[in-house]
This record gives sequence, structure tokens and C-alpha cells, in this order.
Amino acid sequence: MLNRSNIFLKADNFSVERKKQIDTLKIFNANVSEVQEDVEYKIEFNSGGKPLALIVKLSPEFPLEKPVLQIVPTVVHNWVTESGLVTSAPGLLNFTRYSDLGRVVQAIIREFELRPPPFLSDEQSPSASVQQNACSRDGGQSVGGAPLSPNNFSYSTTPPSTYWDYTHSHGSNATAIQPNCSNATPVQPSMFPELSSMSTDELKRLYSSVDRIDELLESTKAVQDLDRTKDDLITKIEEVSKENLSKEPVLNKLREDILERQEVFSNLKSQFEVLNSEYQKLADRFSPESICESLQAAVIKSDEKSEAVAEMFLEGEMDVDAFLVAYENSRTVSHCRKTKEEKLSHQLSELKRASY
Repeated sequence: MLNRSNIFLKADNFSVERKKQIDTLKIFNANVSEVQEDVEYKIEFNSGGKPLALIVKLSPEFPLEKPVLQIVPTVVHNWVTESGLVTSAPGLLNFTRYSDLGRVVQAIIREFELRPPPFLSDEQSPSASVQQNACSRDGGQSVGGAPLSPNNFSYSTTPPSTYWDYTHSHGSNATAIQPNCSNATPVQPSMFPELSSMSTDELKRLYSSVDRIDELLESTKAVQDLDRTKDDLITKIEEVSKENLSKEPVLNKLREDILERQEVFSNLKSQFEVLNSEYQKLADRFSPESICESLQAAVIKSDEKSEAVAEMFLEGEMDVDAFLVAYENSRTVSHCRKTKEEKLSHQLSELKRASY
């Protein structure tokens, strides 16, 4: 019973994973139609103004197995086979059960939308395409796997437009001999018109010698113009470099002045911090609140002094005349300080009420 329960549990998990993959297909792509539930789906889109459809087929082992993708109608693309199957897309090559089917399909559709491929029906027939590819790739050695006889070759009197086109259109072992492909379009000379006047043997000798190719390149107007432009740029760079070097003493003098001023600024900043600290102390000391508090303390001190004079008189340590003079002076000072403190407190209260 336990083994059977594990089997059912794994089957349920597999179904959940499959459903999640199908859900990602519908989430990341528009125009998804269901051809056969849980098996086949169709996504329609436009590529270069032409309608295309991507068929997604899911095997019973999906997502353990890769999905089968087919583009309809068939297009010419390095991801697509001649039968329309999408086999070489990066996301499809690396597809695992943990991949997102919707994102893989979205990337394929995005590729076809951004770079619309030609339809296979618009191109030449597959056999002619294979023959032309064999001609350009194998240098005329075989067509569709069959060896060519000398009669299959024709000598090209029209050289390629550039050395790059010549070497890359004929392969690393290329010669001036080209296969007799009736559909091949002749390349017109553009950058190297000198090649038009050369014979086939001269082209062969030119191709076999790197030094001669370099001489030809150096003699062309385009390369000469590039050399002149390069020389002009080098001259300008040297002039700018010399001008920059001539400004080095001035820059050094300015750097020294900046260092001196920076030192002066540091000293002034230190002095300012010391003076500012003293100012804050004095400001706190002579602020109205501090003065008011000092007056309050002075009033208390004057009251204590008058009380002390009265105690001395009561104990017989003072005569009447001395007591009257000392007590009157002490109370006068206390009364003046009390008056000033009350007045200042009233003014501060008014200022606070007025939000000053």
C-alpha cells in the first residue's frame, strides 16, 4: 500500500508540473489556442507583416522530455529544419523539467518578430539551395555529395568586391575557379577596381601571396585615405600632448597655491572653532535667561545677608546704629535685584508668548 501511495503521489506531482508548464505558456504568450487539451497548442503571431504560427506538441513524458515545436509555414532560419521543426533554439537545447515553457516559446517568437525570416516558399527549392551551399562551402568539390568533374567548373573573370568577400565566399582553400552554379549572382568590384583588369592566373598569384595582397591594399585610394587620416590624427594628438605638457608648470604652480590656501584655511578653521566655542559660552552666560537666573540667585543671597545681620543684632553682636545701616543697605540691594528679576521675567514671558 505504501509503494502504491508513492506512485500516486509522484503521478500527482508530475501532473502539477505539467500543468504549471502549460500555464507559463499562456502567461508569457498571447494568442494561445488549445488544439488538443494538455497535448497540443498553437500560438499565432506576425513576423515582418506576415502571419506565422508556432505549434507546441507535448509528449506524455513532458516536462521530462522536450516539447516538439514546429513553425507554420516553414521558414528559412538556422533554428528551423527544412520540415519546419524548431530544433536549435538555445532555450530548447537546454530545456529541462525546471525550465519555463512559456519563456522558451516567447524567446523563439521574439526572435522571429525582431528578425523576420524568409518563407521557404519564397526561397529557391531545397535541392537548389543545397547545391548552392555545396558550391560556396566546398569550393566546387561536390554537389549534393556527388564529385564534380572538370567540366563542372568555370573560370570567374569577375573578381569579388573585397578581399574579405573573396576569401570568405570560397573558403580557406579557395582559388579563382568557381563552380558553375547557374543561380550564382556575380559580384561587382567596388573597392578594388584594379582586380577587374587582372586575368585568372594573376588573381591566383595574387591570392597565393600575402605580400602582393598587402601591396594591392596599400595602393588603393581607400587605404591611402585611411593612412592620411591616421597621420593627421597622430599629428593632432602630438600637438595636443605638447600643449598639455607646456601647461604642466602652470598647473604645478596652481597646485602649490591650492595647498598653501588649504593650509591657511585649516588654520583659520581651527581658530574659528576655538572662538566659536568661547562665544557660545559667553552667549550662554549673558543670555536673558541666564541673567534672570543670576538675579534670582543674587536676591536669595541678599535676603540671606539681611537675615544674618538681623540675627547678629538680636544676639547683641551689633549696636542699633550699625544694625540699621547694614540692614537697610542689604534690604535695598535685595529689593532692587528682586525688582529687576521680576521685570526681566515678565519681559521674557511676553517674548515667549509672542513666539520670539
